[in-house]
Amino acid sequence: MSGPQWSVARRGPRPANVAEPTQKRATEFAWRVHAAQESWANKADVKASILLAFEGGVLYAIISAQGKDGFLARLGGWHRPAEAAGMALLLLGISAAIVAVFPRLGRADSHRDNRHQPIYFGNLRHWKAMELKDHLAGLNQDGELDALSQQLVEMARHNWTKHRWVQISLVLSLAGILVIAVAAASAL
Repeated sequence: MSGPQWSVARRGPRPANVAEPTQKRATEFAWRVHAAQESWANKADVKASILLAFEGGVLYAIISAQGKDGFLARLGGWHRPAEAAGMALLLLGISAAIVAVFPRLGRADSHRDNRHQPIYFGNLRHWKAMELKDHLAGLNQDGELDALSQQLVEMARHNWTKHRWVQISLVLSLAGILVIAVAAASAL
C-alpha cells in the first residue's frame, strides 16, 4: 500500500503530511457514490416488487379463503373484526410498496428553476442540445463537483424514502398476516 488509507467516515483534520484530495479525485469519488446510489435505488425497487408479488399472493389466498367453502368464511365473533383488521393492514402494506416504487419526479415547474443542474433528466429535458453542449463544455471541476453534490443529496433523500416505504410495507403486511393467522388459528 502507498501511504495511509482514510475511510469516508473519518472525522477531524488529516495529518499535515497527507495531501488533500484533488478536485479530480473528489469528482471521481462522487461518480462512484452516484453509482452506489443508483444501485441502492434499484435494490429498493426490487425489494418492493418482491413484496408486492408476495402481498398480492397473500391477498388472493385470503380472498379465496373467505369464499363460500373457505375456512375464513366460518369465522365468527371477535375473529371477524380481527380478520378485517388484518386485511386492512395487508392493504396498507401493499399501498406502501406501491409508494416505494412510484417515481418521484418532483413538481414540473421546479425543474425549470434548476437548469443549472445538468445531471437530472427532469432538468435536462428543458435544455436545447447546443445550449447544453456549451454549458457542459464550460463546466470546470468545481462546477461538476457542485452539480454532482446536489444530485447525490437528492438521490440520497429519495433512496431513504424508498427504503423506508419498503420497511413500512414489510411491517404492515407481516402484522396483517399475523393478525389473520392468529384469528384463524384460534377459531379452529
